[in-house]
Amino acid sequence: MGSKTKKKLAKKMKLTLENEFREAQDNELRQAETKPFNEIESNWCPEFSTISSIHDTERLVDVRKEERDALGDNLEIFFAASGNVDSRFEVEEIKDFCLGSSLTDVISAKGPAGDQRIAWIDDRVSGPGLEGSKVARDYKNPLTATGLYRALDKLRFNDEVLPDAARRLVYVADLSPACIHALVATASGLQANGLRDAISKHLTFQSSIAVKISSAGIRTFQLDLHLPFFKLDKSKPPPNGPPQKGNVKPRRRWTDLSFLELETRESQKEEHQDPNEVWGIQEAHISCVVAGTDNWRWIAYGFVDTEIDGVLADADLEELKMDQISAANFEMTTPIWNVRDYWIKIFEIRIDYVRGQWHYLIRKLERSIDLYIEAHSPILSSGTGSRRERAVQVKADFDWARQVTDILSRFYGVLSDTIVSWKSFSSPGEDISYFDGTCANTQLSLRAIKSTFRDLQREEKRLDELKNRCTAFSKDLEFRLHLEVKEAAVENGDISEINTTVFYPIALAISIFSMQQEFIPFQMTPRVLPLAVILLMFMVYAIRLIVRHALPWWLLLRGRVLLCIKRHEADGGNKLPQNPV
Repeated sequence: MGSKTKKKLAKKMKLTLENEFREAQDNELRQAETKPFNEIESNWCPEFSTISSIHDTERLVDVRKEERDALGDNLEIFFAASGNVDSRFEVEEIKDFCLGSSLTDVISAKGPAGDQRIAWIDDRVSGPGLEGSKVARDYKNPLTATGLYRALDKLRFNDEVLPDAARRLVYVADLSPACIHALVATASGLQANGLRDAISKHLTFQSSIAVKISSAGIRTFQLDLHLPFFKLDKSKPPPNGPPQKGNVKPRRRWTDLSFLELETRESQKEEHQDPNEVWGIQEAHISCVVAGTDNWRWIAYGFVDTEIDGVLADADLEELKMDQISAANFEMTTPIWNVRDYWIKIFEIRIDYVRGQWHYLIRKLERSIDLYIEAHSPILSSGTGSRRERAVQVKADFDWARQVTDILSRFYGVLSDTIVSWKSFSSPGEDISYFDGTCANTQLSLRAIKSTFRDLQREEKRLDELKNRCTAFSKDLEFRLHLEVKEAAVENGDISEINTTVFYPIALAISIFSMQQEFIPFQMTPRVLPLAVILLMFMVYAIRLIVRHALPWWLLLRGRVLLCIKRHEADGGNKLPQNPV
């Protein structure tokens, strides 16, 4: 079949689909007119229930370059376009992350841009009455950053050959600088805010659950889901050398937890253990931002770390036929069409995974920390070993407790931010009200999400209690360490007093008797030496007794004198000089 025949068939198919769109839209409008107002999606803007006539084809970067003669590269233009005060910080963060990469490398498939298959895309025709349509663009997933750029560079609507990409899913595992260049260079003006938030919050490990609807200009929506958490696992520590020349994935912090002894008895018996692997926590992040102009024309951006979903390039063909943003929970050929239904389902799937990670992390830490505190209680260790050994052990326990408390505070801050985001979203009259009137499955998903967050609130409480136990343990250790220091000081004081009252007079007497006789006013004989020692002991004791009783009086007198001097200086400074008569 020739290219001309293919184009004719494609055009015929597009005309057929457009006619079906119009008929379905007219039917939906007629049905809506017969419904009472409260049965229509009252909290969701009515404009979103009809297909938008805006095709949104102009790219933000190109428009800014033409209209305002904008300076800087694409990243500066794109992230500074929001006009927010935070945009300057965003530009700095993104440019630092993308240092050493460029759009030219993406277009020419140079380096990681043409090698790493980390992207996945699904474009489908969508509209009212076409649920179940399987008309989609064909992609050889997974794609490189170059492949992603070429796919997004094509017209989204009204292409001569390709069907419209009304419903678009873009998934990236380990968001790279090359993919950021590809996304930024091809993003339209109406999609810019959603993509900007998705990239920025994903790279900076932020939490957000929100629905944003534009209040001016063309009506658009943006559904944000950003979930930061920690993944506890046993792995090889990352290299400690200098950072590599270019980033290939988001910078996530890894923390060594080998000092907590998280091994179970069963795992300790395993023979095939890699000695180089240690327990540690890895920052992990899930982002899903959906933005569009109506219920059927929208783009979903999913950015997920490979520690969560695995390496995309290792997926087989059957796995690649699944929706990757949903963690491969449903097939592309039976998609969820409505934007709110889709986002809520993604929310349900992803937050349940996050809950499981928090549950595992907190339980493992709880068991390890409680066992350590029980074994190193200051009360139990107060009578064991020498004073020096006890002091060393208490100091080691104190350092351990301080390190654990810092880590728990870090965990608590991230989990608390996620729960605060949910409370803000789910409060009466807030963003959750946009989901009133949705289908039964979406309502079930909302119930499941609420249940999951109740579990997360319980985990937050357990984490807070664990942090409080560590803080109390630190205070007990601090008190015990203070007692050890005080006892050591008393012991040292006793030794010092013995040296001063006993050994010092003896040494002084011996030094006197070592002098020549002509300088001594009495006859030096062996019987005089003990008398001289006793006399010197009495003199030292008398001097110490006088100093001990006179010192408080001396300090009091000194303080009063200084106070009088200060008052005199203050009075003298306030007096005006008198003129001579």
